[in-house]
Amino acid sequence: MRLVLLIIFYIAALFTLRAQKNTQKGLTALLDNNFGLSKSYFYKDFKKDSLSASFGLFKYYMSDFVAKNDSAYHYMLQTTKLWSATTEKNKLKIQNKIPISDSILFELFNDLAIKEFNTAVSNESIGQLDQVIFRYGSAFSKLDEIAIQYRDSLAYQQAVRANTAEAFSLFIESYPNSEQLKNAITQYQLLDYLEKTDSSSEQNLARFISENPDSPHLEKAWQRLFELYNRSQNIENCELFIQRYPNAPSAYLNEAWGLIYKFFMQPFTEEKFISFKNTYADYPFSEELAKDEALIVKSLFPFVLDGAFGYMDENGAVVIEPQYSEAGAFKNGMAIVAQNNDYGLINKKNEMLIPMRYLDISHWSEGLILEDSLGFYLVDSYFMWDDSSPLTYEEVQQLLSSVEASNDSTVDNNKQQFEPIEKNKKFGLSKNGKKIIEPKYDQIFFDSPRGIVTVNNGKSLLYFDSTGKQLQINGLEWFTRAAELAQFSKDGLAVFSKAGKFGLINKDGKVLVKNIYQDALVANNGLWPVKQNELWGIITLNSKIILPLEYKRIIPYLDDCYLVEGLNGIGLIDSKGNWILKPEYKTIKLLCDSYLLIENNMGLGICLLNGDFLLNCGYERIMLFNSSTLQLANKEGLSYYLLDKRQLVQYQP
Repeated sequence: MRLVLLIIFYIAALFTLRAQKNTQKGLTALLDNNFGLSKSYFYKDFKKDSLSASFGLFKYYMSDFVAKNDSAYHYMLQTTKLWSATTEKNKLKIQNKIPISDSILFELFNDLAIKEFNTAVSNESIGQLDQVIFRYGSAFSKLDEIAIQYRDSLAYQQAVRANTAEAFSLFIESYPNSEQLKNAITQYQLLDYLEKTDSSSEQNLARFISENPDSPHLEKAWQRLFELYNRSQNIENCELFIQRYPNAPSAYLNEAWGLIYKFFMQPFTEEKFISFKNTYADYPFSEELAKDEALIVKSLFPFVLDGAFGYMDENGAVVIEPQYSEAGAFKNGMAIVAQNNDYGLINKKNEMLIPMRYLDISHWSEGLILEDSLGFYLVDSYFMWDDSSPLTYEEVQQLLSSVEASNDSTVDNNKQQFEPIEKNKKFGLSKNGKKIIEPKYDQIFFDSPRGIVTVNNGKSLLYFDSTGKQLQINGLEWFTRAAELAQFSKDGLAVFSKAGKFGLINKDGKVLVKNIYQDALVANNGLWPVKQNELWGIITLNSKIILPLEYKRIIPYLDDCYLVEGLNGIGLIDSKGNWILKPEYKTIKLLCDSYLLIENNMGLGICLLNGDFLLNCGYERIMLFNSSTLQLANKEGLSYYLLDKRQLVQYQP
């Protein structure tokens, strides 16, 4: 039995040795690039010595001539498996015939891995790279890392080229550990947002917001949705947004409320404010309302600091910082301002209602008149105007005339509003919002009882009637001679002239005072101004002297008073012949129904009709700012006097 075993072992060894010789021949042929012969040698002895044949076929398929990586890999696995199962004793015997060892196999395995990787890279094949990672990743960590990085990069570039949410979603799912994952997620979220909201319809935007609460583009979706509602800039759409999307981000809800408030509060007036509070009781910004309520009832006044205009309140506190080159009075909560000769409109919050880009802005009865280089625009009280069709000056005048004509039947002449207007530090006058005297005079005063407008052009005084028509009146005579002679006083007396001399008659034609005077005025309250020897005085009807005949001029003023011009200036006498103001003033003018503007060498001042002083003389300019406020100017700047409160308002640094 032992003999039989020995014979079998001998025969097996003999066949192995012969097979190894065939493998040797195949390897030699392979080195000689005789690939067909080498393959035949390897296959010839495959059944006799599968280890050596597998090794030879591995090298055959790995050769550059054949280059079949899958076959090489197959035989490499088989070689490695068989080699691992071979005893150390037999390994030594085999190594005497063919170049094989653990290190050689590892090196060849490494070469094959690199070869497959390079092929995959050359082909830009994600599948081949996946195969490299599967086959060699566990054995070669560095190659595995590089192959994974390259594969992920190729896959990411494919997604980029596709540029769809689906492509990036597939990448994220397939390569969750890739370096590009963060960028892929970012791109996916963006494309998902864009694709789902492509039409910019309210429905799509609302659906995206509802279905994607964690999207980083949620804010953009809300913004676009809000812009859909705010596109038309009106209260109704803002209200709809709040009603339909009560869970919208607070920023957009707040903006919607803010726009409602802004649109509603044009103009920014107390009446509008009260109406807003009643209409929108649920307005969420009570503190803002409280501040605006305090502001809206404030009277604001322009002041000048370092050549710039701002606005202050009645206490002289700054409300709007100095920043304008011109600043007009607030009217209906709005004021015309200018910067470098560009005009605009602000409210008391210093919000720009009309942009500062117009050559001029002025008031009219229904709103404003804007002027730019192309023409004129009529703006209504809701700030609506067509800026695509400017009007000519003539067209504007025609429209204004037609509006004024249509309103004549409803306008009470006793309640006509006269207001000074200012431009470039020159003054004019408006009547019921319409400009009747151009702003080109140094000073302007309106005598409401007589309907006379007096202007100072720097050299002399000029006079206009209440329609803006210039009157030909000399000196201080605020009446026409013919009219004066034709009228009877309230006492029923009138002046008559005969032979160039003047006397006094009653309504019955009875001569009360003979015509002995050089000139005379209508008698009132028993006082009669007369002229003799080129000088004026005042006497009674029985010729008693009340005011000596030593004055240059006497002029009836107000109802029962007289302006008296002496050698040292002008004074004012009451109906009883008492001095209200001594004749020492350059100017005495009725500023409004109850106040006199006076001027001496010190400057301008204000007093009551009884002569009591409100403002001592010393101002360079005094004019009506509004019906209850005087604007004062001196070297220290602008200040104001509140007539109803008898309060001086000036800037408090």
